[in-house]
Amino acid sequence: MIKLTRKPIDPHAVIESVRGDAANGAVVSFIGSLRDLSADGKPLSYAEIELEASEVRARLKELSEEIRSNWNLSQISIAHRYGRIGVGDLILVVAISAKQRKEAFAACQYTIDRVKELHRLIEIV
Repeated sequence: MIKLTRKPIDPHAVIESVRGDAANGAVVSFIGSLRDLSADGKPLSYAEIELEASEVRARLKELSEEIRSNWNLSQISIAHRYGRIGVGDLILVVAISAKQRKEAFAACQYTIDRVKELHRLIEIV
């Protein structure tokens, strides 16, 4: 599942979306929220995140396929919020299921790192 939304993300729904297979031994998730300081250390109360949804969705789909080719995974879900986001609000939720936890953890870390690279396509003001 790839989801781009202006609405708040329900992390439980994202996690549940990867749990369906009884063969899964691991579900690993990451929940990222807006910090109260910008990358250059300035205080924040909110951020406006704008993106080209079709391009970001396509990149996330490519990323999902890349991750599946590198690890033996059952499911991958990525939800990313955009629009006006307050401090503490969720921006990113990643959930990955696999038979083995080692693969799930490695794939989740890789996914987070790659999504951060995509932020160059996303304007944060």
